[in-house]
Parts: sequence; structure tokens; C-alpha cells
Amino acid sequence: MTRSEDALNSAIDNELAAVVAFKENERNHAGQIRCKHSLQAHFSEKYRRHGVKNDLKSAISFAQDVVDGTPQNDPYYVTHLASLAGLFFDSHLSVPSDMTILDEAVRLAELCVDLNSADNLEQADMLSNLSFVYHRRFQITGSANDLKEAIKRGDAAVIEESEYGLEQAMKNLGKALRLPQSPPLERIKAGKAAADIAISSENWDEAALYLTESIDLLPWVALRSKSREDYRDNLKQVSNLGSRTASVLLKAQKSALISFQVLEKARGVISSLVLDSGSDISSLKEQHPDLCSTYCALRKIIATSIPPKEILYPAHERPSAINEVSMFSRRTKDIQELKEVEDKIRKQPGFERFQLAPTEKEICELAQEGPIVSYNITEVGSHAFLITAQAVQVLPLPQFSITQLKEHIEKMPTGNRSRRDAKAIIKNDKSQIEGTPPTKLLEESMRSLWEDAVEPVLSQLGLLRPRGCTAQLPCIWWVGGGLMLLLPLHVAGNHQDNPTDNTMSHVVSSYMPTLKTLRFSRNKTFKPLQGDNYSILIVAMPQTPDSDADSDGDLHIDTEVENIRQHVESSASVDILDRPTRDQVLERIQTVS
Repeated sequence: MTRSEDALNSAIDNELAAVVAFKENERNHAGQIRCKHSLQAHFSEKYRRHGVKNDLKSAISFAQDVVDGTPQNDPYYVTHLASLAGLFFDSHLSVPSDMTILDEAVRLAELCVDLNSADNLEQADMLSNLSFVYHRRFQITGSANDLKEAIKRGDAAVIEESEYGLEQAMKNLGKALRLPQSPPLERIKAGKAAADIAISSENWDEAALYLTESIDLLPWVALRSKSREDYRDNLKQVSNLGSRTASVLLKAQKSALISFQVLEKARGVISSLVLDSGSDISSLKEQHPDLCSTYCALRKIIATSIPPKEILYPAHERPSAINEVSMFSRRTKDIQELKEVEDKIRKQPGFERFQLAPTEKEICELAQEGPIVSYNITEVGSHAFLITAQAVQVLPLPQFSITQLKEHIEKMPTGNRSRRDAKAIIKNDKSQIEGTPPTKLLEESMRSLWEDAVEPVLSQLGLLRPRGCTAQLPCIWWVGGGLMLLLPLHVAGNHQDNPTDNTMSHVVSSYMPTLKTLRFSRNKTFKPLQGDNYSILIVAMPQTPDSDADSDGDLHIDTEVENIRQHVESSASVDILDRPTRDQVLERIQTVS
């Protein structure tokens, strides 16, 4: 048993003793209510840690006592009511088959919205909670018609069909999305839930509106948390936001350019939240540290929830309504200051598109060295964005679904799922999968991946080469794509029956997580990690020893060596070994740095 567990149990014992100490006629005394409120929190924490249902029952019992013992005109009555609704929802999740528990959670959530004033700081949470429990019940009933029938039969919570239902839930979530005083992550959650409802009825324009507004909030999100679990949960909330938005925008008949810009904006922002290098934030920190510090501080303030007053203050020190308005005004001022800082950052040279989507010109310029392909596979649709030096296009992939994508990943070699472990080589004019012993399932998966997702892309780009062509292979960049980047796209194809029905027979593949990362890597000058005198060893091996020189073909080693030399010679001396022996390489590698 950990020390924190001992402290929790000790706190429960002390609070229980304090509750018992009150006389029968003092059962609703303010002190006893505070003790019961603490017990509710303690038992909730125990349930969260261990999942023991009796702890949840105790938390509900004390929460009910707190609600019953608090006058409805008390400014904290609604907060207590919301806590009780949340506990009933937790209870439903532990017993999903018991709809009466979920119905009670719906009833309490409705009451919170009805009793709360529209300008209250906590109204966003109340609206979001209400819509969330509606959405949960919709998931269980299976369709909007099921929910309406349940309302008519009286089997669901007692609500007016004309006032509530899915349409009202969506509107409430839209209000929660647009309440500026609520933390950005909570607003995004509301926007996603509203979009879910719109998508369920194929209202693509409405769904696109909710999702693009959510994307606009992404730069203000701060994921960092002391709890690793909280960090993962927060990251999960935003990780697929861009891909889903792009799919919905295409369904709403928006252009390929607009859809891809939104997708890339989301990827870039999320990348900067997870990684500290190659992002807008890292570049700003390097060139304008003071401005970056101000920006990050304001973003952190806005990303933080305003705690309930009962947590911040003891009962006799709770702030007045005037002070609450002051807190509301402070948050509004912080948001305005952040916008002004963003404007100031975008006036700095090189930061004109800070935390914004790249322009069409910027996107196409990155394809000067070869086309860029970005897959976007979601439950809404499957597409590939094709970027050339001239334009951004989109290619539907009707034969490839999110379910198939997950099946392909499951067939990959076990181990680190973030690595594309499968590899292929061309030998004697035939390609074959190497590394992990190829299995029939893996070979079938790579063949299917080629036919459904890779070959259509290369065909559309005009990159399928006729058999026997000896011209230099063109380069292609696979950028982003979520789960697609877990697959070895360079190995996709038939490596048994047809030696050219595979990716590596037509293109040379490179991978990048985002366009911003690609631009950053191309613009960054090579710099040694430490010291001033560095040397680079290049081993040029145009032909594998003991192999058939004719079958290996021209590997264009001279061109590749020259490209590397030009890239690094400004920062390091270059030593080139041409067709060396193994011993020569081992000897020379000891002297380079």
C-alpha cells in the first residue's frame, strides 16, 4: 500500500468521524455538508484507482446527501448537482445494461443546465455534460429514431421531444464550443461531439463548421500534464481531429487544397505539442525567446480551467458575484492578449504563417524535388492528397477503408508499431521481402496494400514505369497519414509473381510526419553536434561484391555521393572511399568524427 493510499484512507476515517460527531438535528449543518463533500471526493478517487463498485456507491450516497443538504439558491448547488450527475454516469459505465442509471444522469444533467445562468463560467461544462449523456444514450439506442421512440414510450428520461433530442444536443454542444471563457481543450471536445451528431445525420456542412472551429482552437491547447495518463487522454482528444476534419470537408464538397490545408495545420500544431524540434514554437524560441515566453505563458493560462470557487476558497471567503465577473473578464482579456501576441509574432520575418496552414505556393514548392503523397483514411472516407509542383489534388480510394488499414497493421511483424520494419530488396531483377521471415499473411497484406492504396496513387501521378525501363527512379515523399505511416509503403506490392508490381520498382520512398518537418529539414544547415573540426566518411559501393553487375543496373552512386558532399562540405571535411574492402572501411571509420 502506497503512502498516498494510506493518506486517502486516513482522510476518509477522519471525515467519517467528523460526520458522526454532528447531532441528528445538525445533519444539514454547513460543516457536515463540507465533510460529506470531502468524502464524496475521496471515495471517487478510490473508485478511480481501483474500480471497486462499493466505493462508487459510497461516493454517490455522499454526493446525494450534499445535494439534499444544499439550498437550491446556494451558488454551489448546481456544481454539487453536476458532480452527482457525473457519478451516476460513471455508475452507468460500470453497468451499461442498466438504462435507469443513465436516465438519472440525463435528468440531473438537464437540471444543471436549467438551473445554471447562461453567463455562468461553468455553463460550458454543463452544456457539454448534458450533450455528452445524450450522445451516450444515442450510441446505445443505435439511431435517432430509436431515441425518439424511447422518448415517446417514456422509457428514456422525461424530456420534451420538441425541446431536446439530438438536434438540441448538437446545438448545446455548439454553444459550449463557442464559449470563449472555457478552456480550449474542453471546447474542442464539445465541437467533436457536435460534429459526431451532424455526421450521424450526414449533415456535412454543419459537421465541417464545428470541426474547422475546433481546429482553429488547436494552437491554444497545452497538453503538458504532471500525469502521464492525463497527457495521453488529452493527446487522444486531438490526435485524429485534422484527419477527420479533412474527410468531412471533402464530403461537404470543399476543395482538395482547403481540405489539405486544414489537415496540415492540425498536424503541424499537434506535432509542436508533442515534439520540441522542427516546429513553429521551437523556431520562435530560438529566434525570439521573449516573444515565445509570453506566447507560451498566455496559452498556458487560457488552457487552464477556472477551478470551482469551493476548491479555491473556504466557505466564509468565497468570492462575490462581482469577483466572479472579474474572473470572467480576466479570461476575456487574456484571450485578447494572446491574439495580439500572435499578430505580433506574424509580423516577424519568417513567421508570417505562425500556427497557420501553409499557402498553396508553400505546399507546391515542397514538391519541386518530387511529388508528395498524404493519405487520409478515416471512418468518413479514404483519400490520398497528391501534391505536385503545380497543384494539390485528391484521389478517392474506394477500395481502402479504415478497417482494412487496421487489419494491415495487425499483420505487420510484432514489436515496435512505430517502425516500418518490413523491407525489400531487388536482386537479380526480382524483388523480395527481407528481414523478418515473410509470412503468407504479410505477403498478402503487402499485395493488397499495393492494389488498393499505392498503385492507384502512382498511376494517377504518372509514375508507373514500363518493365525494362532503366531510367533513374523518381523520388516520392509519403507525408503524414496517421496510421498509414505505420505501414512500409515502400515494400507494398507483389514480390513473387510479378517483379514490377510493387512500390520499389517505380519510386524511391522517403517519409516525413508533416510538411513543416519536411521544410524544416530542407532549410536547416548541417551543423556538427559539438566541436569545430568534423569529417564525414562516404562509402561509395556502386556494386555489391560477388553479384551480377549486369542485373544490378546503374545505382547512380556518383550523383548521390556528390549530393551528400555538397550538403555537408561547408561544415565538415569529406572523405570518400570508392569500392573499399571491409577492412578499409573499418580502419578509416576510426579516424572520422
